[in-house]
Amino acid sequence: MIFAITCLGLVASALGCGVPAIKPQTIGSRIVNGQNAISGSWPWQVSLQLPNGFHFCGGSLINLNWVLTAAHCAVVVGYHRVILGEHDRGSNVEPIQVKLVSKVITHPLYSTTTFTNDVALLKLASPVVFTPRISPVCLAPSTINILPGTCSS
Repeated sequence: MIFAITCLGLVASALGCGVPAIKPQTIGSRIVNGQNAISGSWPWQVSLQLPNGFHFCGGSLINLNWVLTAAHCAVVVGYHRVILGEHDRGSNVEPIQVKLVSKVITHPLYSTTTFTNDVALLKLASPVVFTPRISPVCLAPSTINILPGTCSS
């Protein structure tokens, strides 16, 4: 699983990642106090939705074909949808992309009891078209050694 994420991360980094075309408004490096994000400023964020449009989980686009999410989201191939480029779920004028999932790879040691290893990869049924509002997040390089339990600052 780690190998797959690392390989996908290298592909994403080759394409350019983690730099939104639309600059986010933040205090420091994080969104705080529930402030609204600027539309399109987190272009790797995706919404996982039921066919009726109900949002049930989020994820991060890591390249043209793959999304990283939590295993507890329990995404079902061919049923759940990945929505990209959406900011206002009540709007019908946003240039969104809707993708089906063709494959789910859940961490082999994921525990539904303790939620350890709560990670899954979603292969999209068709590639995403990158736009200023849809682009990949960066993953850590394969050369970095991150110890279990490490928190980012």
